[in-house]
Amino acid sequence: MPELLFPFDDVERYPESTKEPASQRLDWKNWLEAQKQFEALTNEGGRIGKGNELLVNEKDVFDMTALQLDEYMDWYEKSWLDVRTSHPLAEMFPAGRTGIEVEPQPISATENQSALEQKLDKVMGALKPRKALSEEEIEGREDDILRPGELYQRYRSESDLPETARAFYEAASKIVGLSLHRLVRTVFETERRLDQWLDDKRRMEYHGEYPETDAGTSVFGVGEDDEEMSELEYLDDRDFSAPEDDDGS
Repeated sequence: MPELLFPFDDVERYPESTKEPASQRLDWKNWLEAQKQFEALTNEGGRIGKGNELLVNEKDVFDMTALQLDEYMDWYEKSWLDVRTSHPLAEMFPAGRTGIEVEPQPISATENQSALEQKLDKVMGALKPRKALSEEEIEGREDDILRPGELYQRYRSESDLPETARAFYEAASKIVGLSLHRLVRTVFETERRLDQWLDDKRRMEYHGEYPETDAGTSVFGVGEDDEEMSELEYLDDRDFSAPEDDDGS
């Protein structure tokens, strides 16, 4: 996930080398402004907007303009229909536009690319370097040095999302075709499973065998009836040393 390298919080984390992707600091407020400008450009003239086609339902059709209907049908044809056919009557029932077209036209691929490039230029131009600290440089220091991905904040529901995180998840949900609620939950459960995998891997390396899977574990590695998790959890900087034996040794 991008927020592992570019978290939404202001906690200072130091990469080991300037060659790491996390050696750059992303300004999420700047990204949010660029995202709003991008959406304004792609929605200009009453358009549905890039990525919003997946959110259209049967009730929306009754309130859509002629331009929006054309835009939606163009997207649907391009995304879902295979118009290749050798049937002799196919030409009598064309799938594409015919006759007089509605003005203004839906945003073209060139216009969309231009809007996307403007967004990227604004975001990439605001990247700032993050100080790197090697293992030798932090050796012997009393203060805790966090690495990228450590003390990583996780969001269980959309109500937990701060403004920039919500905008990011909303943009991602349009691309993958999931509701915001479903995307947040899926990411949360996937992170839980990865967390469990790391725990299991440590036990395997220490004991030399794979641990048994607990009964009642879901496909994401989380019990289906597990409602005891906090509303906001963190992937802490975990201790990867060998676990203690039962006698405390």
